[in-house]
Amino acid sequence: MMVIPTYWARERSVGWKEGDAIYDHPTPLDSEGTLLRALKSIRVLNLVHKIIVGVLVLLLMIMPTIATYEVKYSAISEDGRAALKVTVRGPAESLKIILSDPDGNTVGRGYIPTEDLVDGVETVEVDMARYGETPKRGTYTLVVKTLYPEEKIYEANPTFKGAKLNITKAEYETEYLLGSWDIRKLKLTISNDGDLPAIIDKIVIKAGGKEEELPILYEGISPGEEKTISKTLWISGLEKGKHPVTVELYSKDNKLTSYTSEIICGAPEQTPTPKPAGFELVFAIVGLMAMILLRGRYA
Repeated sequence: MMVIPTYWARERSVGWKEGDAIYDHPTPLDSEGTLLRALKSIRVLNLVHKIIVGVLVLLLMIMPTIATYEVKYSAISEDGRAALKVTVRGPAESLKIILSDPDGNTVGRGYIPTEDLVDGVETVEVDMARYGETPKRGTYTLVVKTLYPEEKIYEANPTFKGAKLNITKAEYETEYLLGSWDIRKLKLTISNDGDLPAIIDKIVIKAGGKEEELPILYEGISPGEEKTISKTLWISGLEKGKHPVTVELYSKDNKLTSYTSEIICGAPEQTPTPKPAGFELVFAIVGLMAMILLRGRYA
């Protein structure tokens, strides 16, 4: 009995890729390769006994598990942190997920134990930056490996253009006090039109030559998300008339966006002095009594 192991590779148009094992005379999937010549050469042998040829087929892929795993990812913000949400579909294996930023620094790690992939799908979140920071724009490197043995089964290099915040609406609540106007409340509507999450930790308000900083406890806005932020503030001493108001949003002293609008401080409303209940009736009775007394005096 003669056994001829054959090794099958990709089509000729694809060829070898980095990470492939190398075997002698692999047979491309779209051609006969050298296997047919080998079989024909055996037929010319003058052997007494019948030659039994068994063909052992070994499928050669980039890695044994690459074709069986599917990885999807998206950038999100959650609880003041920017993260990459990674979903893995495939056989139950213990997996390690590593994310590096555009500078090549490892910023996030995640693990999927075997038991979490029993149903064939699991999602983990890996950090894209330090807590409370907006991630950098640029090209990241996402790697997925098996733990035992440690083998790379997936790699991608997603490129992000960055967070893009827009203040679409700014509303202010003013109060007239002691001859001038004060800004007491601020309400902002903010959208993120970029492809990375933004983490806001400070709002700066400028109006009437005055400025106030409002610290924010790491407010995150995911790509495609719109959020409303309301804050109490105290900018006082505004005179009557129009005043430009500028709002700036920051992440770790990096300005994310700014927005300028106007508020109008008008004349204070005159509130009429309230009269006590029954005032008109009491006034009428007093007037009537006065008339009676006068008539009695001159009668």
